[in-house]
Amino acid sequence: MEETFKPRVLIELYVASPPTFKCKRMIELSEEIAKDYPEKIKINIYYKGQPIPDDATSGFRGSLKSIGIPSIFIDGRWVATTNVPDREKVEEIVEEDLQMMEKYIKEHGGT
Repeated sequence: MEETFKPRVLIELYVASPPTFKCKRMIELSEEIAKDYPEKIKINIYYKGQPIPDDATSGFRGSLKSIGIPSIFIDGRWVATTNVPDREKVEEIVEEDLQMMEKYIKEHGGT
């Protein structure tokens, strides 16, 4: 049986260690949105002062020296720093990315 590719949006969070109130709120927001899109969102949390994993996106890595805490990236694109973004803004970006992925899969196959 052939496994079908399932598009997933990657949310990357850069937070303090230990997380501040704003950091916790950004994590909560990401988790709430992920619950609305089961199996379609992956969340990676990176803590300031800890090594950044090799699988971090190039967009995140390239911004590391200039971003504040907390920060959120979606599929390697910066979304917000220091203030928690509106839920609607994050949902809109997630929806756009999922639609682009699904369109690509329809046009090019998705296994």
